[in-house]
Amino acid sequence: MDFKCEQCSQCCSDPALIVTLTHRDLLRFEFFLPDIDLFKIVAFYQIPDKDKTLEKRLMSPVILTNRGKIILGLQKKDTKCVFLQGNECQIYECRPQICRSFPYTFKITEDQIHWGYSQKANEYCPAVKKDPPINTEQLEAQALEMHKESGEFKQLVYVWNNLAEKKLINPAPELLLQFLTGKLKLTVENLKK
Repeated sequence: MDFKCEQCSQCCSDPALIVTLTHRDLLRFEFFLPDIDLFKIVAFYQIPDKDKTLEKRLMSPVILTNRGKIILGLQKKDTKCVFLQGNECQIYECRPQICRSFPYTFKITEDQIHWGYSQKANEYCPAVKKDPPINTEQLEAQALEMHKESGEFKQLVYVWNNLAEKKLINPAPELLLQFLTGKLKLTVENLKK
C-alpha cells in the first residue's frame, strides 16, 4: 500500500488496543519464528459472559475455552506490544493481519468494498493526518485478503465452539492453539476416542 508508516509506534503502544490474531497469524509466527513458543506471545483476553453487546462489537470471534470466553491477541509488555522495541516492530515481515491493514478498516457488502481510517488512526497516526495518496487497487486487494482470512478463522472458531458446547472436546487453550495451527485434527473418529 502507499501508506508510509512514520514509526511513531503509537498504535503499538496504545494500552487499550488489542492486536487480535487469526490462525494464519499463528502460522506466520511459526514459519518466520520457528523457535518461538506461542504461549509466550499469545494472550487469551477474557470476555465477560454478561456483556453480549461487547461480543457483537468485536471484530474477532469469541472463542469458548475452559477459562471462559476469550479472544486471541498478542501479549503486551508494559502496556505495549510484546514485539515493540524502541519504535520498531521486531516481526514486521510476519506481523499480524490487523497490523498489516492498519490504519485502514474494511467492510465488504455483496459486491462493494468500503474502507476508511480506523478511529485510532484518525486519533493519533501522523501519516494519516498528512492525507496520503490512496491506491484503491492495493486497498481492495488488502480488504479481500483480510476478508478471506477472517472468514476462514471464523469457520475454525465455529467448529471449535460447537465441539466445546457439545462437550466433545476439552476446550483448553493448549488444544486451541494446536487446532488453529493444524497440529490437532478434530475428526469424528478421534472425537469418539
